[in-house]
Amino acid sequence: MNNYEPLEAVGSGSFGIIRKVRRKEDGKMLARKEIDYRKMSEKEKKQLVAEVNILRELRHPNIVRYYERFVDRQNCLIFIIMEYCEGGDLAAVIKRCKKEGRFIPEEIVWNLLGQLLLALQECHASDKHPTILHRDIKPDNVFLDKLLNVKLGDFGLSRVIENPEVDFAKTYVGTPFYMSPELVDESRYNAKSDIWALGCLIYELCALEPPFQANTQAALSAKIKSGKLLPLSSIYSQELQAIIRIMLTTKHELRPETTELLAHGHIRLSIREQDLSNSIANLNRREEEFEFRLLNLQERERLVAQREAELDLLAISSLTGRTRQSLSVVARSESNENISLAHKPMSKPSIALNTNHPTLKLESKNESLLPPNTNTQCTTLKCSAVSPSLKKTPRYTDMPARNTTHSLNQASNPFQKTATDDGRVPVMAPSQRFSNTAIKNYTNTRTNAMYSPSSDRLRGRVNTLRSQDMPIS
Repeated sequence: MNNYEPLEAVGSGSFGIIRKVRRKEDGKMLARKEIDYRKMSEKEKKQLVAEVNILRELRHPNIVRYYERFVDRQNCLIFIIMEYCEGGDLAAVIKRCKKEGRFIPEEIVWNLLGQLLLALQECHASDKHPTILHRDIKPDNVFLDKLLNVKLGDFGLSRVIENPEVDFAKTYVGTPFYMSPELVDESRYNAKSDIWALGCLIYELCALEPPFQANTQAALSAKIKSGKLLPLSSIYSQELQAIIRIMLTTKHELRPETTELLAHGHIRLSIREQDLSNSIANLNRREEEFEFRLLNLQERERLVAQREAELDLLAISSLTGRTRQSLSVVARSESNENISLAHKPMSKPSIALNTNHPTLKLESKNESLLPPNTNTQCTTLKCSAVSPSLKKTPRYTDMPARNTTHSLNQASNPFQKTATDDGRVPVMAPSQRFSNTAIKNYTNTRTNAMYSPSSDRLRGRVNTLRSQDMPIS
C-alpha cells in the first residue's frame, strides 16, 4: 500500500469508493477500489472473492486490468488496484450526447462494437481459462481510456462455467433493462445472454435510450420477450441496424457467438484501424516513459552530486585550526624539497657495445646522484658479460681486484666512481657485483621522491611562477 499515493475519489458505490492513485515507482495513474465488507452478506462476500479471482485470470487490452489487492482486516477493508480509465464510462458519454442533442457517429459505434466483441471473446472462448459470463454488460461497466480504447470492467456479477456445452447458469442477476428473454423467463442461460446485453448496449449508443423500457417489471419483461424494437435514426446504416437485430434475437440458439460477429467485414476493418491506432499510441507512450525515466535519472545524479558537495564541506569544516596549520606546514615542506630535487639532473647509464668482443660495457657518467658522505671503495663499475644468446659463463677483466670492499647504503649510487691510492681501477668480484634489484630499488627511491602526486601539483605551481618571473618562496 505504501507504493501508491492516494488522490481524489472518481466514483462510489454501495460498498465503497473508487479512488485514483499514483504509483510512486513510475508515476503511473491507477484506480483503487476501496470496499468495506462489514455490511456485506456471506453471498456478497463470495461474489467479491469471485470477482478478484476472475480479474486475476483475465489479461486482455479491452478488459480493465487487475494489478493486486490488499486486505486491511483491522478496518474490514479490501483494496483492489486496477487500471485507471481516464475517459470515464459509456453511460457518461450517452448522457452528454443526449444533453447536447447530438448522435454518436456510426464509425465510433462500429469501433466500440468490435472492441467489446474482442473482450467478450476473451471471456467466452479463451484457452487460458474456463468460460466466464459477465452477466452485467451495460454502459456503466464499459470504460474508455484517453485514446477511446474500450475497457470492459466490473466483474462483480460474473460467473465461471467449466463446460459451456452442457453447463448453464441458473442465478438470475443483472440490470433489468439489459436482461435477456431467458433470464426474464428464469430459464437456464449461457454466453448468449452476454450477446443480448451487448446488442442492447449498441442500440442505446445509437438511440441514446435503452431498447426496452417500462414503468413496471412485468411490462418490461413483456417487451423484452417480444423483441420488438423502435427504428433507429436514418443516420445509421442498415448494415449496422441488421447487426443489432441479430444480436437481439429472442431465441438464444439463433443468436450469433462472438467469433461469428467478429468475422463481419465492417467489424474486422474497424478492429484493424484500432490496432494501427494503438500501435502508434504505444510508441508515443514508450517515448513518454523513456523521457520520464531519463528525468528521474538526471534528478538522482543531481542529488548525488549535491550530497557529495555537502560531505566535502562537512569534512573541511570539521578540521580544527591546529590541524589546518599542520597540513599547511607539511605541504610547504614538500614543496621546498621537491623544488630542489627538480633542479638536479638525473641521467641514465650509457650502454656501449664493445666491437672487439660481443660484450656490453656499462659506464656511468653521473657524478651527482650519490648523497653526500656516501662511503664507497669502487671508483668505476665496468661490468662485461657475454651476450645471453651465447649462454656462456660470464667473463671478467684480468685487472687485479684491489680494495674490492664495497659498502652500499640503501639509497647509495652503484655508479659512483671513487679514486684509490695507487690510481688503479678495481673491478668487483662476482660475489660483490651489484644486483639488478639494488640498482632498481635505488632508482625507484629517487623517482618516487620526485614524481609523487603532491610533488606534481607543487612543481606545476613552481613552473607557473617561474614563467611569470616571480620569486619562489
